[in-house]
Amino acid sequence: MSESSEQSVVFLSHGAGPSFYMDTPTTSPMHSLDANSKAAEFLRKFIHTAGIQKPEVVLVLSAHWEEREVTVNTNAQHKLLFDYGGFPPHTYNLQWPVAGAPEVAREAAALLSQAGFSCREDERRGLDHGVFVPLKLVFPKADVKG
Repeated sequence: MSESSEQSVVFLSHGAGPSFYMDTPTTSPMHSLDANSKAAEFLRKFIHTAGIQKPEVVLVLSAHWEEREVTVNTNAQHKLLFDYGGFPPHTYNLQWPVAGAPEVAREAAALLSQAGFSCREDERRGLDHGVFVPLKLVFPKADVKG
């Protein structure tokens, strides 16, 4: 990949489905992960709190995408994949128009292949909730590529 400043590797929880985009009663078990929770606020302030520079490109590993071999998303423009069920209707209308970084994805695939991993590209799949749910809070303007 092209030379740039190093960034931290971080794990961001996606909560429970689209929980960070719901307003739940304080008696609900989902309340600790809803739009008003400390967890959602942490994600909204993550770049500042972590003291890191906002990246231009985000490389994401998602446990919600299972394939027989490593598969790299090479979309130029991502759509959202609502891979959850039973939530309020508005959670299926979320928007996050983040651009892809196909050139970076292909570089990552090439590095994986060089390291001996069987790897393929996919330009059809959308971003699953394990990706867009937390990153929409961290980068609400969709001003990164991924």
